[in-house]
Amino acid sequence: MATKTTEESQRSNYSFGDWRSQSELRISFIMKVYTILTGEAFISTFFCLLSLIYEEIQLFQLSNKWLAFILGIVAITIPILAAIYGEPFKEGIFSVPLLLLQVLSQAYVVAFICILTNPKLILMVTFMSFAFLFALTLYCFISRNEFSALGGVLFCSFLAVLLFFVFVFLTDNSFSLIMLSALWVVLFGMYVIYDTLLMLGNPDNRFTQQDYVLASFWFFTDIFVIFASMFQIFSFVRNLREEEK
Repeated sequence: MATKTTEESQRSNYSFGDWRSQSELRISFIMKVYTILTGEAFISTFFCLLSLIYEEIQLFQLSNKWLAFILGIVAITIPILAAIYGEPFKEGIFSVPLLLLQVLSQAYVVAFICILTNPKLILMVTFMSFAFLFALTLYCFISRNEFSALGGVLFCSFLAVLLFFVFVFLTDNSFSLIMLSALWVVLFGMYVIYDTLLMLGNPDNRFTQQDYVLASFWFFTDIFVIFASMFQIFSFVRNLREEEK
């Protein structure tokens, strides 16, 4: 009886969904997820810029706070439903409209938070998030390699320092705000890479290489929670400063 070759064995494994043992399939999956996340970060940054540039948009958002509240619920509910009912949120006819609704809802809420709190800080945070995800996606496309835990920390730290100096020399933002935004890049980036390693290394997860849209919903939830936590911390620090004055 003829024995199976390595290539035939990989094809057999692939047909049964054992793609975690194949580096090229994992890289392809990661690149698709990161590309979606990069697009989401770009749209959020674009929405923030629109809110800051056009006063009419600011007045509309401030006069219709209920819309931001409803879209915030939508941005949270869709990923929760994706976790419970995975099938409609996978690649298919319903996944793209749901993904677009999720992205636009989250971008609107981020823009609303931007004009409601500290526009310079939130804009820097969203832009640095976009820059990090873009650089991370570009790295995956060029190198075709996965990050190790140590490599992820070094990558996040290097990019945070680079963005810090870019904003220091090219903008008039305060040193403390730029430092806080750079720290956000480190924490945000490490979490994204850690979440990726956890997702790909967990033998119990049910993701296949075609579930990149569903995986994006999971990432959206984590990122939105991190952003909301940062917003709460910033609000707490600002209230303390106002009380001291």
